Amino acid sequence: MHYQQHLSVGELIGILRKQEKNLHFCVYGAQDSSTITLQTLCVIEAFPRITDNDEEIYPDFVVRQGLEFWFSDELLEDVVMSALHHKPSVTDPELLEAIGYYAEHDCFMSFD
Repeated sequence: MHYQQHLSVGELIGILRKQEKNLHFCVYGAQDSSTITLQTLCVIEAFPRITDNDEEIYPDFVVRQGLEFWFSDELLEDVVMSALHHKPSVTDPELLEAIGYYAEHDCFMSFD
């Protein structure tokens, strides 16, 4: 993985599922994160910089492309690893649902 990398949400889930992450990143996209699918393209880029006044300064690439912040790598890893722990056979569509659930409810989705 590298910054400014474009990939589908499904490809990103595959990387997280295999625990192949090699840098800290945020996921950005061109649309609202509540409407994403496994085929939706996203961009891997650095975290925003925080100023002394607690202002978030997004990477130049994100600003130039008009992208929105979607998720941090830590949140995605936590959701994917929790889902795999509770349901080792979890599918990519279920993982996407779990990510959306966490984004909306700030808690993990149950796989019971």
